[in-house]
Amino acid sequence: MRSPLLSALLPLLVVSLGCLGASGAPRTLGAYQALSERNLQRTEISVPESWRGPHAPQALSTLYPPEEVLALHGVETLDPAQASELARFQGRAIWLPDLSELDPQTARALIEWSAEAPPPGGRSRLELSGLDALDLKTAEVLSQWKGFYLTLGVESLDPPLAEALATSQATVLILGASTLDPSTAAALTHLPREQTALFQLQFSRLSAVTPETATALGSWEGSILSFSALQTLDVASAEGLIATRGGPLHLGGLTELSPEVAAVLARRNYSELHLDGVSQLDEETAAALANWPGGFLSLDGLRHLDPDTATALASWHRSRVLRLNGLLELDPSTAAALATWDGEALFLEGLTALDEPTARALARWEGRSLYLRGVEPFDEPTARALSAWRGKSLYLKPWIELDDAVGAALGRHVPPEWTPSRPEAR
Repeated sequence: MRSPLLSALLPLLVVSLGCLGASGAPRTLGAYQALSERNLQRTEISVPESWRGPHAPQALSTLYPPEEVLALHGVETLDPAQASELARFQGRAIWLPDLSELDPQTARALIEWSAEAPPPGGRSRLELSGLDALDLKTAEVLSQWKGFYLTLGVESLDPPLAEALATSQATVLILGASTLDPSTAAALTHLPREQTALFQLQFSRLSAVTPETATALGSWEGSILSFSALQTLDVASAEGLIATRGGPLHLGGLTELSPEVAAVLARRNYSELHLDGVSQLDEETAAALANWPGGFLSLDGLRHLDPDTATALASWHRSRVLRLNGLLELDPSTAAALATWDGEALFLEGLTALDEPTARALARWEGRSLYLRGVEPFDEPTARALSAWRGKSLYLKPWIELDDAVGAALGRHVPPEWTPSRPEAR
């Protein structure tokens, strides 16, 4: 029997499931309705038929199976009893985009959702992106939540609030602050000793940092430090950021990168450097990045790469992984330049087509793993050219459609899922 508290909460709730499955394939309306009914039944929530729809954000619907997402629209306030009802949800993501107020008692009830271990393979997510204001007591309670991703709108931060949030027991803390002063930034870096190895801090709305704030953040000793909305970075601010202890640095919001800033960033050996917002790269900037001593460089925002810039980038040594998944096309000259890179794994998953001359040039690369999971279809000459590659693992699109001749031409690089129509084609 449904509890009175749950019944009282129903007018506020919209349970929404993503329209994509775990495989990324679109679901039919019938399949969607079946998943919806199953989720509503398992959580003992019943809402009007007209409220059921694919409202979950794309980020959630691609990260989790649809039946694991509970998206609640229009919920601006909760009381402790209602929060306790929500904490009974057995999925992996609760999304409350419109919640604008939260008191300590309600927060304490809500964080009971993570009291039990998440489902196998699950990374639980509590999204409170509309919670722009947060008092100190509530922040202290939310910091005790032991899930994986915790998103807080929190438009403005002060040092006491920042210091409370720095004790968060979530693995990833995502903050929506649009400004950050040096003293508050310094407070965010005061991590408990047990937090330093895994704790990740992300800023989802911060578009700029002053050199003073960047220097304060340079004391960061956690794992990943991420700026998904940072639009500009000058040399002085870059100097401050490179003081961090060397965990992964994500500058995904940065759309332009000057040679001078690239040279500063290249002086620090982060374990990973992500510059996925940069859409254009010239030869001088690429040459500066090539001096970076780290091992994982992601430039997934690049849409075009010319041979000279590719040659400069390929001079990056002591490296392991180069991600160029944003490239939509690759000519033979650029492929030949990339083939001189001495790294281990090359990602080119944005390519949808590959011709024979380009495949022949790529086949000269002496790395270990080549990712081409966007390319389909292959013709026989291209497959034969690519089969000359001597690396260990060629990753193609799972269940790619290949005719027997092309499959035979790929030889040992044929995808394990592929089955020839004629046994002798193997």
